[in-house]
Amino acid sequence: MSLTIPLSYLFIPVALFALIYVIFFLINLYHLVVYTTPSLTGFIMTFFFLGGAAYIIFISYNLLGGADWQQPLSLLNNYSVFQNSF
Repeated sequence: MSLTIPLSYLFIPVALFALIYVIFFLINLYHLVVYTTPSLTGFIMTFFFLGGAAYIIFISYNLLGGADWQQPLSLLNNYSVFQNSF
C-alpha cells in the first residue's frame, strides 16, 4: 500500500504561515512608524526590521522557487513490513 500526495499540498501550511507573517509584519511596521520617537535610533531599528524581513523573503523565494511542486510525495512505501509482523 502506498499513499501519494502532490508536493504542493505541503505548500499550503507554508503559505498560511507567510500570510500570518505578513499580517504581523504590517502591525509591527505600523507601530514602529506611529509610536517611535523621531530619532536616529528609531530610524535604524525600522531599517533593520525592514532589511531583515526583506532578507527572509529573498531567501525563502530562492529556496522555494527551485522546487518542483508537481512532484508526487510517496508515503507508506514499506507498509508490507508491518503486515508480516502479526
